[in-house]
Amino acid sequence: MPQNTCIAVDACCDLPDDYIRQHHIRVLPIYIRFADETYMDDRNLQRTKSFYSQGMLEKSFDAESNPVSAEEMSSILEKELVLDFDRVLAITMMQSRSTIYENIRDAVWVSQPKFKQLRKSKGVDSSFRIEVMDSENLFTGPAVLVYEAVRQLEQENLSLRDITQNLMGIKDQVRTFLIPQDLYHLKNRAGKRGEKSDKSLNWLTYQVGKTLNIKPIIQGYRGETGPVDKAMGFGNGLDKVFGNAMEAIEQGLSINV
Repeated sequence: MPQNTCIAVDACCDLPDDYIRQHHIRVLPIYIRFADETYMDDRNLQRTKSFYSQGMLEKSFDAESNPVSAEEMSSILEKELVLDFDRVLAITMMQSRSTIYENIRDAVWVSQPKFKQLRKSKGVDSSFRIEVMDSENLFTGPAVLVYEAVRQLEQENLSLRDITQNLMGIKDQVRTFLIPQDLYHLKNRAGKRGEKSDKSLNWLTYQVGKTLNIKPIIQGYRGETGPVDKAMGFGNGLDKVFGNAMEAIEQGLSINV
């Protein structure tokens, strides 16, 4: 018989593998293309290590990530979730930079009759529901929402509806900060993915930053990304970001996450 509720994330979400396994979080894959080869990334640690060891993430490789289509996502949901759970909350990276959210949402919308019939054929009479949430953030930003969703599910035993409502109030307060160690990847690879909007780095900023070792501090917040500060060198940038974070913590954060 199906379990009750599952938290799912796309493979762009930065969560420790141990945490994912411990809390039975399901990872919805994306595609990674290196030159002429394409892989399905489902947060397989050994495969990721292999990419690094083979130098496939160096500048010489033409690399990009792409979401799976709505049709493919429908098959993935059917295989991984529909028969195992009654309720699923899928948290995705910001839809302004990827169609992951849209593809999962569309897959759910189109496939509900098929999912219902599949469960019925397997003798599962309970209803099945998937909530898809745009985190309006990226990388570690969605991870904050996942952590809070897991906490409310496991410690407070809240319903999926209540958890979703609570997260809607939290996500507008989450900010992610990114400091690119190598501006090449930000300039050349981010633009390739075809995001709907990207204000992170223009050509002039790239040239000046590369020459003077100036690193932009980029913020992800409420569905937008853009530079909010800069630092001379990667290490100084880290010091600035973590210094500001510690100061905010000492002053008191508005949510207990």
